Amino acid sequence: MPLRSGAVQVRIKFIMKKMFLKTGTALALAAAIFSNVSAQTTQTLRASNAANSSSGYINWQDAEAGDPSQCKGGGFWNQTYGNNGGFKVGNFSMSHNSGFDIYSYWGGFTTGSNGDNLCYTTSCTQSLAPCAGSGSDGWVYNQWGVMAGGGLNASGVATQGLPYFIGYWDYFSEGIDPNSKSLQISLADNNTFTLQSLRICNHPWPYYGNIYGNGFSRPFNQPGDYFRLIVHGVRNNGPEVTYPITLASTNSNGILSQDSEWKLISFPPTVWRDLQYIYFTMESSDELVIGGFNYGPNTAVYFCMDDITVTKSNAAPSKTTVRQAQRSAQVASPAVEVTKYFPVASVSGGKVAVYDANGKEVLNMSVEAGEKINLSMLPAGEYRLQHGHKVIPVSKK
Repeated sequence: MPLRSGAVQVRIKFIMKKMFLKTGTALALAAAIFSNVSAQTTQTLRASNAANSSSGYINWQDAEAGDPSQCKGGGFWNQTYGNNGGFKVGNFSMSHNSGFDIYSYWGGFTTGSNGDNLCYTTSCTQSLAPCAGSGSDGWVYNQWGVMAGGGLNASGVATQGLPYFIGYWDYFSEGIDPNSKSLQISLADNNTFTLQSLRICNHPWPYYGNIYGNGFSRPFNQPGDYFRLIVHGVRNNGPEVTYPITLASTNSNGILSQDSEWKLISFPPTVWRDLQYIYFTMESSDELVIGGFNYGPNTAVYFCMDDITVTKSNAAPSKTTVRQAQRSAQVASPAVEVTKYFPVASVSGGKVAVYDANGKEVLNMSVEAGEKINLSMLPAGEYRLQHGHKVIPVSKK
């Protein structure tokens, strides 16, 4: 029968109290156990894994061919205009809705794979720049691209032909039903989770619209203009957490700045934990306001996404994991005096977490008052140690 996480923490705490200052064995044991648990329970939502044609799932290879002679782009999931109940990718559930016929209306998530990063107008003129014309008709048939030119390969390099997720914020439907979330992601097994990171890239429609404007939006040429993606985290109990990601902004000199490459976003795990689900909204400085009523953004509310990494909250290490950690701890190097790296002992007992330069949690443990934190098993680099509300940088040589 697997040991429960509370029992493991009690065991770790007991060993640390007896042996910490002598050998650091307990911390090595704690690090090994927590590291192994993380490896066992970490899951990544990746578009290339969306390859299941069973009912309720999505297969990015089941894609529309399009019709270039009619300026109709392909490479998007063939149920984008036919699915109205969401879909699964492995153990992840993603929201989706649609209506009418093909090229009419959809919302939520879908997949794209053509890597198109051209600009389109009323006449469907294709170009990188400049993008002449002020209409959006061409975009309706070509909303399946990504500014980076493709999805991510195993090395994290954008590659044309590889899939990615496309998100469209259906704020109209959310306005009708405030409880609905058009861009929602959860675990299919209903476990809670910690959000670790995700990758975001600009979608061509808003990207070029921010530069040239289109039939709905104006160019971002006014100081203070912005276009943001907001990540929301929802728990059973406790306040909702949010994280804004700026996709485009205009500085005080009227100069527009926006990325065309994939961008890694990391989340503080002590804040983004025990989540039921996450959802996305968008906001823009260019909004349609009539008679004091805000009808929403004029900016095309699209973004591209991939590689969402989470850790399930309720997993516990097995007896085998604990035994392996104990054997590893027995041969671990003696404790290195932490004052070389972090000249502060914990003032009071409690939980301590250590994060690397990318914001990833690498150690998580409980300590007694006055105990020092042993970092001997960590490689050289920059770290942050959080104890209560105190966060102090650590530089290990």
